[in-house]
Amino acid sequence: RARDAPDRDVWRERAIVSYTQALRGSDTQEAHLHTPRLLLLIAEDAEMGGECTSFRKLAPGVPTWVWAEWVQHLAKALAKPEAVAFWPLLLLCARTHPQPTYYAVRAELSDKALATVVAQPAATPATTP
Repeated sequence: RARDAPDRDVWRERAIVSYTQALRGSDTQEAHLHTPRLLLLIAEDAEMGGECTSFRKLAPGVPTWVWAEWVQHLAKALAKPEAVAFWPLLLLCARTHPQPTYYAVRAELSDKALATVVAQPAATPATTP
């Protein structure tokens, strides 16, 4: 089983490159259908300690309107290992689609802030003698 791990890593890397190149070179709906699978492969690669180097090199060539549909997903991933790959995409989207990117990131940060406040124990009121 241990020998299969490098094969899976190689397969995952090749799939990431293929899907990203498909998004770069095609404006058809069929290429878009692979975006969820691509994002999943990137997340798996990052969780396994990968740096998503090939994706980070190829992704800037993908039209930003492809990522605009996934801005909320990209914003949620900022707290995960795949943030190293998704942060540059969010910056690109912010330049071309500022409002949707801003609101997605703001909503994600607001949710995290709210979760932090809820998770903190309530301060006990001071009693006066």
